[in-house]
Amino acid sequence: MNRNPLAPSLLSHSSSSSLSSSSSSSSSSSSSSLLFSLSASASASLSSSSSLNNTLSELNESLVKPFFLSVANSSALPELGPRDREAAERGIVSLSGIIATSLMFFIIGATGFFGNLLVIYSVISDRKMRSSVTNLLITNLALADLSTLISGVPDIVLFILNRGWLLGEIPCKLHRFAMVTSLYVSVLSLCAVCIERYIGIIHPFEAHIVCNRRRIICVICIVWFISLVTGLPPLLFNTVMHDKSKDSVGFCRMRFPTNSFLYFMIYKFGEFFLYYFAPLLLQMVLYCIITKQLFLGSEHLHRPVVMTWTETGNRTERSSDALQARKGVVKMLIISVLVYFISYSPIEIMLFYKMISPHAFKDHWSYHVIAIVIAYVNSSANPILYSIFSQNFRRRFNAILCGHEEKNRHMTATSTNSRMWRLTSLRSATTEV
Repeated sequence: MNRNPLAPSLLSHSSSSSLSSSSSSSSSSSSSSLLFSLSASASASLSSSSSLNNTLSELNESLVKPFFLSVANSSALPELGPRDREAAERGIVSLSGIIATSLMFFIIGATGFFGNLLVIYSVISDRKMRSSVTNLLITNLALADLSTLISGVPDIVLFILNRGWLLGEIPCKLHRFAMVTSLYVSVLSLCAVCIERYIGIIHPFEAHIVCNRRRIICVICIVWFISLVTGLPPLLFNTVMHDKSKDSVGFCRMRFPTNSFLYFMIYKFGEFFLYYFAPLLLQMVLYCIITKQLFLGSEHLHRPVVMTWTETGNRTERSSDALQARKGVVKMLIISVLVYFISYSPIEIMLFYKMISPHAFKDHWSYHVIAIVIAYVNSSANPILYSIFSQNFRRRFNAILCGHEEKNRHMTATSTNSRMWRLTSLRSATTEV
């Protein structure tokens, strides 16, 4: 996905359509320009999820035939403009570009695939890590990232082949549905982890009631349900679109049956707000509160609590150790959130550029490719973050990869302190990541 020396002229929908209408009358040109401007505004509202899909298709499509917005039915129809013929004469994709892009896709995909599998296995195979409700949410996030990488394979292959959408109508619908659903789950999982950390750290005495294992599993189910429901539009309305030429190239696009442009614009603005702006704002506010409590007011956060258990002998752990663990976990999660939103910000910037600028990205073709690379990096980054910031994940990774998994520690509370240990462990279980 990186630094592909593709065609030097990449035209967005708006610019290509305006070029293609150069021979029409002035009134027709004015009407077309208005529709092109509206189309650019709608595209700018794309959220991080379907933005990735649409950006891949837009880039792929612009290399072959750019879009022309039909005034009759407000649907996108490919038409070749004068500058595009120029670009076609100069060549589309170089061999070195294909090799570089393929290699980058492979490295990111392999890292993310095996890394997220390792995270999932590390949690489900270790009793201590399974006891943490935070780890349950992290496992769900890893599953969503894994699904994103797998569902993104067709887009990556077709992007490299530069031949449009070749898989037919049903795969078009299913692929887009799977892609946006997994990305929605990623966003909502990050929000769920943030809220759970907020309750566990700011309201520790309520955490064992509000954030118990059963409720967290219910939250995970709700996250998937919401993501599946909000991901239905691509399943219902995506279709393979062609131009009128004999050997036309097809592209997987969303097209509503009536008032297509209006509904498309509403859908994209809603998606942008629900899955990009609102989650970012929520997590910024909550993590600021958490950080203030942990790093500026830690002496008032918890009174020292001592818990005792038997393993090979009696051991004592003070709440200051748990506090340090909480700080490490919060650092890791904040960086994970930053990685997500930084990963998808280039796509958002590109779409907003199309909204406010009359010029296309024809001189910034490398930005398209780099934006897609960064977006896919998000699905591969979390396992690396866990190995850096989490001692427990690092221990499990080493044990699994080196083939000498440690035996689970069986901790039993003493009879006199069992009640205190149970309450304390429920509060601190969320930090065992």
